[in-house]
Amino acid sequence: MSGQDDNPHPASRIPHPARNDRAPLAALRGFVRQTVPLERCELCGKGLAAEHAHLVRPEHRRLVCACEPCAILFAGTG
Repeated sequence: MSGQDDNPHPASRIPHPARNDRAPLAALRGFVRQTVPLERCELCGKGLAAEHAHLVRPEHRRLVCACEPCAILFAGTG
């Protein structure tokens, strides 16, 4: 070649960031608002809103939290 770097891929010459370069991001994580864990639909696992449906599971003698699609789908099966 012309005496320059013999590597044909220019991206391989980009220096990789050192692990210490991530420290500023770690410091910013302290300002991120923590999210409240969502309740999940007990039938499909989808996250639920604060106001959500419940279905009766007579075979287990309990109520289960349900998303709207599952509540509609399984409303008549209990």
